[in-house]
Amino acid sequence: MAGAITVLAWGAVEYGEAYKAAGELANVRAAVKWATDYFLKAHVAPSVFYGQVGIGDLDHAYWGRPEDMDMYRPAYKITESKPGSDLAGETAAALAAASILFKDSDSAYSDDCLLHARQLYSFADNFRGKYSDSIPDAANFYYSWGVYDDELAWAALWLYRATGEETFLTQAKAHYSNIYTSGVQEFSWAEKTPGAMVLLAQLTDAPEKQTYLQDLEGFCDRIINEKPRTPKGLVYLSQWGSLRYAANVAFVCLRAADLGIKSETYRTFGKQQIHYMLGSTGRSFVVGFGNNPPQRPHHASSSCKDPPASCTWDDFNSPAPNPHILYGALVGGPGQDDSYADVRSDYIKNEVTCDYNAGFQSAVAALRQLAGCGGSTATTAAPDTTTTPVTTRPPGTTQSPVTTKAPTTPGPQPTTDGGGSSSCDINDMVQQTNEWSGNFQANLVVKIPVNSQSWSITLTFSSTVTQFQVWTADASATPSSTITLTNKSYNGMQTAGNTLTINFIASYSGAKPEVTSITFNGTPLCSTGITAAPDTTTTSTTTTHSPVTTSGPQPTTDGGGSSSCDINDMVQQTNEWSGNFQANLVVKIPVNSQSWSITLTFSSTVTQFQVWVADASATPSSTITLTNKSYNGLQKAGNTLTINFIASYNGAKPEVTSVAFNDDVICLN
Repeated sequence: MAGAITVLAWGAVEYGEAYKAAGELANVRAAVKWATDYFLKAHVAPSVFYGQVGIGDLDHAYWGRPEDMDMYRPAYKITESKPGSDLAGETAAALAAASILFKDSDSAYSDDCLLHARQLYSFADNFRGKYSDSIPDAANFYYSWGVYDDELAWAALWLYRATGEETFLTQAKAHYSNIYTSGVQEFSWAEKTPGAMVLLAQLTDAPEKQTYLQDLEGFCDRIINEKPRTPKGLVYLSQWGSLRYAANVAFVCLRAADLGIKSETYRTFGKQQIHYMLGSTGRSFVVGFGNNPPQRPHHASSSCKDPPASCTWDDFNSPAPNPHILYGALVGGPGQDDSYADVRSDYIKNEVTCDYNAGFQSAVAALRQLAGCGGSTATTAAPDTTTTPVTTRPPGTTQSPVTTKAPTTPGPQPTTDGGGSSSCDINDMVQQTNEWSGNFQANLVVKIPVNSQSWSITLTFSSTVTQFQVWTADASATPSSTITLTNKSYNGMQTAGNTLTINFIASYSGAKPEVTSITFNGTPLCSTGITAAPDTTTTSTTTTHSPVTTSGPQPTTDGGGSSSCDINDMVQQTNEWSGNFQANLVVKIPVNSQSWSITLTFSSTVTQFQVWVADASATPSSTITLTNKSYNGLQKAGNTLTINFIASYNGAKPEVTSVAFNDDVICLN
């Protein structure tokens, strides 16, 4: 959000006349202030900033109105001991840019933004670290790649622009000198170097100004002349949010044109990219605008009917257009062949986000102001290119309900076969993942004993549960020491041998309630022999929400070889669309490991491979090696590691033919 607001404010600062001419200056200020008010509240002390609210997996398991969300949503902060230079620096930049935007219209608010911007920049600079290391849950959605010198330079430049204090400019130059500028391939929420190039070229004097102008020219030339294009001319930097990346570089290069760098060429490029989004090649990608615009954006609240009607995953799955038109929202965009389907479930092509719109809107403002000044408006054909697509950082995104994120390495699967409780360990079936005052969170892992059209699972606790929150089932009333879970409409059918995983949060007063027995459709699965305490409190109700689909069966290999495995158990496909498929790689860890690598061999070439909880080797290739992140290298034998990925291809679909863990083959097709 901070990155989006900096870019949105930047466009309003540079092109205020365009907003004024359109009658939208007050609205863009209000949009910026909506976010900066939040940033000010989240900055509770000079070196304390709240960077995330909610648990990503739980939030993504919900489809409905934001005002109806009532699941557990903890707040996470960065501090001196758990720093986040990238997050604090970006927020400092946003607030400094806002202070400029509000200087003439609300000087008191402008001063407040500037005060917090100074403090946040000092915090970012003096206490170094990546925010996704300090807020680990963020790593699954908005992982901080590389270094944070770009955010520090970006923040210092905006503070220099807001204050005129030379110290900030000196520091910005120092931060910028640490960046490998020739390797920069995008301008995005996680990569601010091109923005820093623009501001340095704008704010410095000769002779050093020439260095920054050359860096900026090099970036725009690489984008325009070397990067792949779709047949209809869209510069294609990533399949996920392709329009967002194109809009962002269009805005940067329009700013470069205003600084006198290849003005006609860069303005032609910027206009062509934005006009593509507005519909110049046959369809608009902006909701509520132009020819054949998207009607089913991947956006929960606009997909909901008016209250008091409920809003659930049924609305997500509805083929009907969204009941509310989300005017002006830019969707993710087409594939490299210009293909696009207006399908709500395709979050890669049809999601909408604040950062998608920020660069797009700022580029539109640049073109509007340019048109008012009689500048170049010619368009030219896209260059003929066959360059391989560039793999970029995967942005955080709302997942479709068929996608499951990797859990925090749950323990071994239950050994019961459904015929009784003699061979089970209840700690294998109830795997605690978190605990705080009067609450604990756990995964209930049940191996389905028999084929079922519907199911109920009863948990008996050693003492009273005062509240029980669950997302992939409906729960009986609390307070109670017995909780019965029943299936949702989409997950009632279960096949014997499959593993059903249900995440829940239990609240209590006094002694912590332990699960003492578990039954499936009335048949005992596991028990400890402890008798539950009687209930002595009155009954209330618990609200539950719809979420993510449960995983398929776990792999049967024990790590000792490949003879007993089924590769379809290890690679569980969850989605497929033209030239792409999505799957969960489910690996039972064969040996205790401090670090790991997993090598997937495919039957044909994978052109692009996206993954979030691991690092992947280069594509195109028929062999992909995944290596652990800093936070998930330590794995215990018997744990299950789940890795969600998306593989892209041309021609025949690549099938996984072998899986190796730390160079030892664990499954072979």
